[in-house]
Amino acid sequence: MAPRAVVLALLIIVAACGDTTDTTATTDPGGAASGMVVDGGLTVPEAIATDATGILAVRGNLFFDEQGWRLCEALAESFPPQCGGAALPLGNVDEATIAGLLAPDGIALSENQGIRWTDQQVILFADLVDGTLEVNPQATG
Repeated sequence: MAPRAVVLALLIIVAACGDTTDTTATTDPGGAASGMVVDGGLTVPEAIATDATGILAVRGNLFFDEQGWRLCEALAESFPPQCGGAALPLGNVDEATIAGLLAPDGIALSENQGIRWTDQQVILFADLVDGTLEVNPQATG
């Protein structure tokens, strides 16, 4: 094969591979949603910057303080920790919703001085509406 043909073949293969990241989920008529999370979902800063609509898969640390529930990019290394980096407030959540989101993966909340957080990052399925992640507890990945 001529060098030009090899380069053309490689370009076609690379173009066909493209970006396969899909961080949205689809909702069925019954209200439950499902989808496939590729590459661990969007980070909090990526979710803030996206123009995507519909249910997004967003990863971060769950965090609760006097401001309410948030999904944080990271946790500051103080104790108790603080929400570090970018953060998105969570809507449509209560204690039962949070417990239901964490239970399937065996993730526990830590608590100290009224602050609650997850040491591990979690993936939430939510609609981003006016800067708030409206959690969809029926969505799965």
